[in-house]
Amino acid sequence: MEIRLIVKNTIIVGGILGLAFLSQQPFFSSNSKNFAYSNGLTAAISKNVAGAQDWFNDNVSSKIGGAANGGVEAASDTLDSAKQEIETQKNNLAKNSMDSKKKLIAQNILKLLGVTPEEIAACPAD
Repeated sequence: MEIRLIVKNTIIVGGILGLAFLSQQPFFSSNSKNFAYSNGLTAAISKNVAGAQDWFNDNVSSKIGGAANGGVEAASDTLDSAKQEIETQKNNLAKNSMDSKKKLIAQNILKLLGVTPEEIAACPAD
């Protein structure tokens, strides 16, 4: 009974290791790259990039003053203001998340110590 179990487990482990080994072999290789994968990947990337360019031209370019049609200055100003707004929002998010993390940590420490915030407020700070 035990030998059957050992043989069964050995076959299963060997199969898994064999599949792991075979999955790393470049069968369709060209210059040590996986030829089939890279050809499929480049076709998918070029299709997605073309779709993104069309979407950008249809939705974004017209809203920022037609940057594709020569409105480079307007697009540059819009881009600068967008960068500033993103930076402001990022700083606000960092500040708010740090404040909430500090509050959460303080609450958990007080709960661990068995102290309520009312007891701290009643304690003189002298």
